[in-house]
Formats: sequence, C-alpha cells, structure tokens
Amino acid sequence: MKIRSNASSRPSPGVIKGWRRRQGSLAIAVLVCVFVVSTITISCLSISSRYRRQLQNELREEQTQWILDCGVRRAISRVSSDTGYQGETLEMKTNLPVYDRGQLQIRTATEEGDQVELLIVAILFSNKNARTNSRLTKFKRSTSLLVPIEK
Repeated sequence: MKIRSNASSRPSPGVIKGWRRRQGSLAIAVLVCVFVVSTITISCLSISSRYRRQLQNELREEQTQWILDCGVRRAISRVSSDTGYQGETLEMKTNLPVYDRGQLQIRTATEEGDQVELLIVAILFSNKNARTNSRLTKFKRSTSLLVPIEK
C-alpha cells in the first residue's frame, strides 16, 4: 500500500518564502542588537579601565608625597642637630599597597650664611601590577627647601 500525502497539508510556496524573509529580518535585527550591546559593553569597560588607572596613579602620587614629607621632616631634624650633615640615602622595603621598594635621597646643596639648602628626592618602584616582571613602574617626586641652622 502506498500512502499518499495530502496536498492540502503542505504549506504553499508563498508561505515558505514569507517565513524565510521574516527569519532573515529577525536574524539581522538580532545581529544589530548584539552589536549595540557589545559596543556599549566595550565602551563601559574602557571607561572603567581608564578611571581605575587614574585612581591608581593618584594613589601612587599621594604615597610618594607622604614619603617625601617624611624625608623633609627627617632632613630638618638632622640638619638642626648635626651641623656637618651632608645627607643620606635610605633604601625602603615598603608595606604600602602599591609599591615594592623605595629610595629616599637627602642631599645638602649649599650653605648660605645661616641657611642650608636641602634637596629631597623620593623614588618608589613597583612591578606588582605589571603584566611582565621586566616592566617596572617608577614614581619620583622631589623638593628643595632652605632650612635655617643654629650655630
């Protein structure tokens, strides 16, 4: 026995073409939506990354300024207690969240009568956030000041 298919149960060729057209339009709409969402996500990630780097740089500058301020206080106390003080270099292994190590350089530049000029340099190094170990981040701040000395 042969089973014959009923011709009326088959969709007409016009219905199939309309369905394929709608399917193509739907695929294009989905692709456009995916593109828009991807663009928004990528731009948000870019902005977030930029703000994160800016915040880290501000934190590094602030920490470097703290070390520099400590160097100024140390230099002033040393100059006022020892008239022959020529300066020093301090190596630091810091426990700060960003830096691995640091260096504080204090130098006496010139003596002018009852004042001495001090040059203080704070240099902090870090490779904690670097992509490779060969990349080293270095922040340097310096100041110069005249300190009165008592003779």
